[in-house]
Amino acid sequence: MSSSSSGKRFVLIVLALIIVVIAGFFYLQGSKTPALPAPVRIKANGQPSISNPEATLHFVAFEDLKCSNCRHYNLRLYPQIKHIYIDSQHADYSIVLLSFLPHSTPAANTALCLYKQKPDYFFNFVDYIYAHQPSETEDWATLNQLLQFASQATPNADMNALSQCMETNHYGDRLKENLTLAEKAMNQKVQTPTLFLNGIRVLPLTMKRINEIAAHVS
Repeated sequence: MSSSSSGKRFVLIVLALIIVVIAGFFYLQGSKTPALPAPVRIKANGQPSISNPEATLHFVAFEDLKCSNCRHYNLRLYPQIKHIYIDSQHADYSIVLLSFLPHSTPAANTALCLYKQKPDYFFNFVDYIYAHQPSETEDWATLNQLLQFASQATPNADMNALSQCMETNHYGDRLKENLTLAEKAMNQKVQTPTLFLNGIRVLPLTMKRINEIAAHVS
């Protein structure tokens, strides 16, 4: 074999090794968990919660009951979170209701009025709303419609007390405070649904990303 052929063969081997090294580098880079942002502190005390005091994982979900994307989240993603993390006692889960969509305040207020009567009523009502939610563009969150929803979702609730709580917009100030909390957590750019896990915003909002964050922080 000539020295010229040997030289070419050596060059090809070196190039092949370089390609393998570069490919390996990009594979490892692609397999790494995306960098986690710094967590934000969210004071969810007093918010409706499925709580486990011993849990190391803390979910906080910001939602608007008129939000169609919140419906999608609650019907498709939340059941997986509940099965994997909440039912297993590995996490607690808090919902911060917002009313920044047009005419959504009565719906959020009704849910909180029910929570005052019994925490289970809140979650039953929220589940019912998302299962039967009219279009986001409709002005459906009227007192009469919400009372009908409540009677279906929580038939044992005190409807007279609920009606009074709804008519006085009892939790109007709380909802304003919730919006301020959301603005602070989301750097003034409020979106629903938005989910935080141990103060880290879940982006993209997928089960894969939730699992990545959980594995990192637990």
